[in-house]
Amino acid sequence: TKGTAISVPRGFYDASFSVAISNPSPSATIRYTTDGSEPTLANGQAYAGPLTIPGTTVLKAVAFRDGYIPSPVAAQTQRPPAPTPDPDPPAIPLSPRPPSSTQ
Repeated sequence: TKGTAISVPRGFYDASFSVAISNPSPSATIRYTTDGSEPTLANGQAYAGPLTIPGTTVLKAVAFRDGYIPSPVAAQTQRPPAPTPDPDPPAIPLSPRPPSSTQ
């Protein structure tokens, strides 16, 4: 079975988004996982249409077709962008350490 494609490139996304998975073999069954595990005929979900990716997700997909070797695993990681540092953080007063008293 030929390669499986994921419609959205891996990367950083600010909001949830829709992802389509495709394979050029019309009779292939596509199975996918969103937990990083390998999709197999016994593991994962059968693809039925675009998925909504809500946040950090490791999406893997494989196409299966009777009488053919499964497609290579298509894998991508989508995640929210790193937080933007505060351009004007609050000031933290620096004071000397209080003297230690010995008695």
